[in-house]
Amino acid sequence: MPSEKKINIVNELKESFQQNNAVFITDYMGLSVENITKLRAKLKENDSFMIVAKNRLIKIALQELKRDMLESYLKGPTALVFSKDSPVNTAKVINDYFEEFNKPEVRGMVIDEEELPVEYFTALAKLPPREVLEAQLVNVLASPIIRIVSVAHNLLQNFVVVLNQIANKKN
Repeated sequence: MPSEKKINIVNELKESFQQNNAVFITDYMGLSVENITKLRAKLKENDSFMIVAKNRLIKIALQELKRDMLESYLKGPTALVFSKDSPVNTAKVINDYFEEFNKPEVRGMVIDEEELPVEYFTALAKLPPREVLEAQLVNVLASPIIRIVSVAHNLLQNFVVVLNQIANKKN
């Protein structure tokens, strides 16, 4: 018979998997309690959070949700980092800690119900913030329009110059 504490952990895990669009599977061994606390605070600033749980409880939560992902990554000490809105910002926080302490090591990740190779993690962490990407997109979309307006303006300006020259010749 499972204990109430384990049932609560499984329920918390299930809820976290259902309510967040990204999860990073990490190995937290080697990080001190102080560093884990700092990492959790940084994650919280980015609307993310970390849950340390036994692999068996994570597997039970995934089985109850009928999700067959992540099980290959559940070996050794495991911490799950969940992100609701911005997996890019969460990846940046994890990556910053990895660069500083060589931990936590990311074993795998799932974004929008799709399991992605760990190689994508570095690329994700190196992406510019969403606001910068949106500005770049607007710039790319606006560039042709600006060129069209500029060409139309030059054509009208040349037309007016030609009309003025014709008017001056007639006078």
